[in-house]
Amino acid sequence: MNKRRRLLFVATLSIIILFGIAWLTFARRGTEFSPPGELVLKRHFGTYQLNIYRQNEQTLFEKFCSKLPSGLASLCERIHGDKPVAGYEILKHGQRVQSEYGFNFGVAEIDGEGEAVGRDITGDGTSKLAITDQLGRQGGGELWLFECGKQFRLMANVKSLGNFPKLKDLDGDGIPELTVSDDAFYHWPVCRDGEPMPEVILRWRNSKYVAAKSLMFKPAPPPDEIKTLAAQIQSSPEWDRNSGAVPKALWTNAMALIYSGHEVLAWKFVEAAWKPGFPSGGDSSKEDIIGYFLRGKLNESVYWPDLNENSFTNSIGQMLGNK
Repeated sequence: MNKRRRLLFVATLSIIILFGIAWLTFARRGTEFSPPGELVLKRHFGTYQLNIYRQNEQTLFEKFCSKLPSGLASLCERIHGDKPVAGYEILKHGQRVQSEYGFNFGVAEIDGEGEAVGRDITGDGTSKLAITDQLGRQGGGELWLFECGKQFRLMANVKSLGNFPKLKDLDGDGIPELTVSDDAFYHWPVCRDGEPMPEVILRWRNSKYVAAKSLMFKPAPPPDEIKTLAAQIQSSPEWDRNSGAVPKALWTNAMALIYSGHEVLAWKFVEAAWKPGFPSGGDSSKEDIIGYFLRGKLNESVYWPDLNENSFTNSIGQMLGNK
């Protein structure tokens, strides 16, 4: 009996301590920025300072949780939640003007030119700071661009689930472009990690990043190569009348043509590669399938309005009307 009472007392005390530490942890967060780890990077530029923090070891709270019985440890994890392991703060004249929590912050690099700190990377004559963080499981990331002159403000925030945001001057005008993925195609055409997302090159125009159609242009494959590829896809065993599945290569090759400046050719390719009579039944028609896998995704894309060479509605309508 005494042993059971002691166990009950220890369990009760553990819960009280657990909730006490949790309360202190959340109370410390509040609305003020609290460094989630040690200072790993500091940059001074003009009247500004950037501090980046990262947690490299378990906190006292996490170490305590790891020592608890499995049931209490699980409760501890639920209380603790997904705590950020990194954070940054931007100071102006020693006063914090911006802070954020995340997972692996760093200063964006301009390919071949060093860090994007205190440099004019948009061409408007003011100093900038570009910060990145890791995002998703495919190696993607997020980029924040700040104006750091007399005025401090967020100028752009770009997420890229496929490609980690990369700054590089591609046209030689002294202003770096930003290469990202089109996240409208995340988990497309199959819902799993590793599926391709079109690459998009962005340039700074009219106070924002917009798709640079001219820089994304690539010569079209020779007609014989396109004809051969279309024939291979049309005869592929991946066409499934029961499920309505279409060979993945149809979509990815069409999208490669569209995002390299050959939209009209892409729709002709889809028509040439389509299996005659598919689908022969079911709830979905050819128009439904094309609409879902291509038109729907393009309409969801924030970059498509800058890239399409003709009205998408007209293009798809003409393509389907010529059956």
